[in-house]
Amino acid sequence: MGPENRVGGWRGRAFLSLVGASAAIYPLALAALLLCLAAYPREASFFAPWSEPAIRHAFLLSVVTSLAAAFLSLALAIPSGYVLSRYRIPGWRLVDILLYLPIAVPPLVLGVALLIFFQTAPGRFIEHHLLAFTFAVPGIILAQTLVSAAYAVRLCKLAFDGVPQKHAGVARTLGATRWQAFWHIELAESRSGLVEAFLLAWTTAFGSFGPVALFCGITRMRTEILSSSIFLEFSIGNLDNALILSLWMGSIAAVALLLVRGRTGKPIW
Repeated sequence: MGPENRVGGWRGRAFLSLVGASAAIYPLALAALLLCLAAYPREASFFAPWSEPAIRHAFLLSVVTSLAAAFLSLALAIPSGYVLSRYRIPGWRLVDILLYLPIAVPPLVLGVALLIFFQTAPGRFIEHHLLAFTFAVPGIILAQTLVSAAYAVRLCKLAFDGVPQKHAGVARTLGATRWQAFWHIELAESRSGLVEAFLLAWTTAFGSFGPVALFCGITRMRTEILSSSIFLEFSIGNLDNALILSLWMGSIAAVALLLVRGRTGKPIW
């Protein structure tokens, strides 16, 4: 019995060592890449890009459009995530796959699809009589929303999955309406997950580039966002500015994540 215990203990330690080493590869690789990115710029300071009016305009436009896209994404994701979590509607597997597509397909595909849609009769009607999207600021918000909403739906569904349905049922037996049970019980108890869904939608929209560049173009002081600025700085050979702007985008996302972790009571370590 003693040798079996020793063999089992050795195998257990070997398994944990192998799993632990494998699990450390990805976060260590990310940390190494970020350190290299932070250490590379030599000639420009961390605040140098902000002296350019075009960069400041791109940053403000990125903040405004990404926040608008995040709110729209959450407005779309809450009912979608709730229905997917609580009901099995006809064709729900097809709907689930459809909602996964923006995550699975290359982002440029969405940009191409938007360009084609606005060349159709319904798209031209929208452009001419309602609101111009192609190569315009509303188009940035639309493209960002199409990308970020898919991630928000995933997290909203998980948030509602974590709320037992019996809680709403108890509220209904005590006289609450279906809407009151949803608002005061299910939505309130899933609040932390919904906040994280909003954060992920915002950071995804804030960093979106492919569909925005293809659908709205990269026009300085008009449709240029911060991710487009990084591309432009690289294209003209201003590597330091491009890397510094990349650091800014990464730092903003990290700060937002830290704030939300503190807001939801989840420990950093």
